[in-house]
Amino acid sequence: DASTRTLAALNRIQMNFSFVLKTMLGREPIILLSIFTLAFWIVTTWVFTQCERFGLEQSASTMYSNSIWFIAITFMLNGYGDIVPKTHCGRSVAILVGVVGAVVSSTLIAVISRKMLLTRGERNVNDFMYDSRLSRAHKEAAATVLQQTWRIHKCLSSQTTSDRMLRRHQRRFLAAIHRFANLPLS
Repeated sequence: DASTRTLAALNRIQMNFSFVLKTMLGREPIILLSIFTLAFWIVTTWVFTQCERFGLEQSASTMYSNSIWFIAITFMLNGYGDIVPKTHCGRSVAILVGVVGAVVSSTLIAVISRKMLLTRGERNVNDFMYDSRLSRAHKEAAATVLQQTWRIHKCLSSQTTSDRMLRRHQRRFLAAIHRFANLPLS
């Protein structure tokens, strides 16, 4: 499409395999990784079977099922050791499967972590809720300071109030100031 190529050229983006792969990973990462993993397992299972089939007295179906098991376990970076490659070709396939398995696993982790991040709108909602809670806490703490100030004033202006009552309001006043001072600003 000419408009797509023009837009890509204006933004200095090359329309190559890397760009297409990144786009597909961004849109449908699980489907892309699943299809790649399945195709990779099928191809490497066949190659591993061809590398390891000579000199073994196993049936073709047993050999192929053992190869599927070996490739899957090696791909997941477990490697139980129950099936071991005996040829250099089989060992090379095992190394390739382990490296590709590590790359696919790290890509999957990156995709999952990106999906778990909050969107900009969700972050804004969280920030708003935090700010409103903080604002309410500031208002409540300031109101408590004012209430205790008023009660101290009433105790001082009244001749019938005991010193014990005055000291209690002064302690509450100092505690309210302490609470207010320890609230975060933002």
